[in-house]
Amino acid sequence: MLNRIVTAAVYLPIALSLASLPGCSAKAPEQTAVMQSVGDLGVTGRRIRVGATTLLTVYMANVEVTADSIIAATTDPGVQFNALVWKANAIPAFQRAMFHPDPLISLVDGWTLSVQMREYFEEGSGRELFGPQQPYAVKISRILEIATDSAVSARLEPEVHDHLHRLVYEWAEQHPLDNQLFLRRSIAETVADVLGAERLGGMSTLGSMAEMAQDAQQMALVFASHMPKEIRWQSELLIASLTDSLRFNSLLAAIEQMEVLQETTRFLRETPGLLASERAAVFSEINEERLATLREFDRQRLATFQELMAWARSEREAMLAEMARMVASEREAVFADVDAITRGIVDHIFLRLVQVGAVIVLLAIVGLWLYGRARARAS
Repeated sequence: MLNRIVTAAVYLPIALSLASLPGCSAKAPEQTAVMQSVGDLGVTGRRIRVGATTLLTVYMANVEVTADSIIAATTDPGVQFNALVWKANAIPAFQRAMFHPDPLISLVDGWTLSVQMREYFEEGSGRELFGPQQPYAVKISRILEIATDSAVSARLEPEVHDHLHRLVYEWAEQHPLDNQLFLRRSIAETVADVLGAERLGGMSTLGSMAEMAQDAQQMALVFASHMPKEIRWQSELLIASLTDSLRFNSLLAAIEQMEVLQETTRFLRETPGLLASERAAVFSEINEERLATLREFDRQRLATFQELMAWARSEREAMLAEMARMVASEREAVFADVDAITRGIVDHIFLRLVQVGAVIVLLAIVGLWLYGRARARAS
């Protein structure tokens, strides 16, 4: 969770600053490279991104409400713990799935996760997590799956929808969800390979900077709005783990053996030491998490700067190559024009010299003729 917060904090100001650069105000392409590779979808990338964000909000709200309903409807601590684990891990999983840089891949990945979650609670290894309240999880998962299918069908052409429908359900069948942490292999790479060999990068075109900034801002807002809840859920999970580690099981066993007083005395005697050790362990984990967060922040910042420098270097090289090509072309054109003009001038001067020479020869002939006649008359 902290890594997602750090990532959003790093990329949001960079994307906003890039959007303000000269030349970034150019019109962004309405469809990404992956979308264009499918053909004419009849819808823009912005509309698909809005639909994916709307579905993400629906996912998070319904998972949270259903998990809270299961917790309120049972007194079984195991079921309550499983419901807490569900909402604490499923909501971040949907956030990771639906904030891919390409909006079409985000929509397909979220759809795939909804199908995997429904199969996990209906017939997979999670079919007994909630006891009598299991139908609640199955029902809401199926509702989310149908809602996603409807949203995709409403935004894409029927042929594209059918293609994606087959791809999603085949992937969910081949890669079932098998853990409560919702750790899974994403379908994003497969979607990019199937729908188009060309993938959309964060720096693919200058025209996409404004949309990148909007997506980063939306991602940061979603994370910020759910951050307090996720922190509270993780804290509750930590408290549940701590209470289990404080030897409550041995205390309950002593109560069953009618040794309440002796076991309680021993428990109270050991409680300060246990609390001190647990507190030290918690502080140590917090310190390690803080150091890991700082290291991740530095790594993300360095990687971002390296990407920016590489992008700027490639843009500069491309610009210099284009300018060199244009200068060479203009120079050749100028030299061709000068050569043509020079040839015309030389030809014109040569023609004039020939004409002048002819006139001089003619005048010389006439002069000699007149001179001959004059001498003939004189003699």
